[in-house]
Amino acid sequence: LLERDPFHIKCTLVHLAAAMELGKSNELYIMACNLVKDYPQ
Repeated sequence: LLERDPFHIKCTLVHLAAAMELGKSNELYIMACNLVKDYPQ
């Protein structure tokens, strides 16, 4: 699902929570940068 729509809101929330639990700080940082770039509000 993330391949078709990288910012599907429900999937994004689960992905962020899983990355946080697994300690994937680099992945969290990249996702956060992409979210800020695509949704600056």
